Amino acid sequence: MPVQSFTYKIVADKGADGIVVCYTFDFGHTRVERIVNTANNQDFAQIGADMVEVVNLDVVEAEIRQNMGEILANGSAASLTFNESTLTQLRNRMRERFRTLRGTELVMLGDFLYSLNNAQLAIIFNITQQQAQTLVDTKLAPMKTAADIIRNIQGE
Repeated sequence: MPVQSFTYKIVADKGADGIVVCYTFDFGHTRVERIVNTANNQDFAQIGADMVEVVNLDVVEAEIRQNMGEILANGSAASLTFNESTLTQLRNRMRERFRTLRGTELVMLGDFLYSLNNAQLAIIFNITQQQAQTLVDTKLAPMKTAADIIRNIQGE
């Protein structure tokens, strides 16, 4: 959900060194604040309006990172949220990370991917469903087994 509105207030006047402004961006279900040092005689409303796109992108990126962190920590037991980001954005990140991860994080991502069906895997990796089944059989199934062992060792 993009920024619905924003407000600003001057929190400090540093004289010739400028003004400190606090912007609050309202997303409906959450708020994000940004502190900005600016020169005197600036159009504070325009500065806020110019920041909206960047703040939107920051919040989307933060949610994608949170979801990936959840997947890398908990595998198929991950609890995901999609208040700001989309499933497509998360799929793109999973594909990127699958190519570069190593160790336990790769195992947990593999465990999460194993919980998906072949059609979903085909979309994520831009492969056929037959290739997705091969991926499941050769890579993801062993990763799921390894993730189960890790969870058993950890007592979950």
